[in-house]
Amino acid sequence: MRILIILLISSVLQATELSLPFPSSEPLYESKTVSVAEEAAPAEPDIPQKAEKKKFAPMPVKKKKEEGGGRNMELAFFQLNRNETDKALEYFKKAGEEGNMEALVEIAAILAREGKLGELEGRIEEISDPDLKSKAMARAAGILSSLPGREAYEKSVTYYMNVITEKNDLSPRALYELGDLMFTRKEFESAISNLVRLVREYSDSEYAQKANYLLGRIFDEVRDKEYARFFYREAIGSKDLGEIYIRDAKARLKNLMPELH
Repeated sequence: MRILIILLISSVLQATELSLPFPSSEPLYESKTVSVAEEAAPAEPDIPQKAEKKKFAPMPVKKKKEEGGGRNMELAFFQLNRNETDKALEYFKKAGEEGNMEALVEIAAILAREGKLGELEGRIEEISDPDLKSKAMARAAGILSSLPGREAYEKSVTYYMNVITEKNDLSPRALYELGDLMFTRKEFESAISNLVRLVREYSDSEYAQKANYLLGRIFDEVRDKEYARFFYREAIGSKDLGEIYIRDAKARLKNLMPELH
């Protein structure tokens, strides 16, 4: 079994251009340095010294237009907090009909939670805005990934892959959550593929730092100490990774270095 896992991981590493031994002095990916040009301060306009000030009548204050469906959104969340899902869904639908697009994301979340995959698919297809559709799919994927059953799992993976393909602001998180899902299911080849892609394509993302930690866990699991040590060190050197992750990475790295015992 372990030999098969090693072969699978080797194929992924070859596909992602990684080779053993991995030099500890070279990073997995090239960090991008972004230079920010300072904007010149705008020149002050020439004002005539003797210019007379004109008096203007005060402009009437216009009331900010309330977002459509605001009241129904409030009622929906109120019912949701009371676990009145059917009533909440009814109010979210009303809010969506009144133009509140965020209501469509909440509807997708409820349908995913209840495992109504057919209705969920139809609702998501009705969303015309690409960013909003990605948001609904990402929300549904996260919920479906925690539900039992093969159908929910497969639908979750499909939604994650759709969000990843869009290459928007939600893609790094989708790559991480999909990699984490695969790791939990011990599908290490897919987990490594998604996490390495995250580290390479979104190196500045906070999820790339978490991916380094998770890659360390995966290689630790399959007893590839060299790669495990490398990714744990990458995680420990991150400024954005949470203290809990860093502390755990240090403890696991110490266990992989017999000379410290």
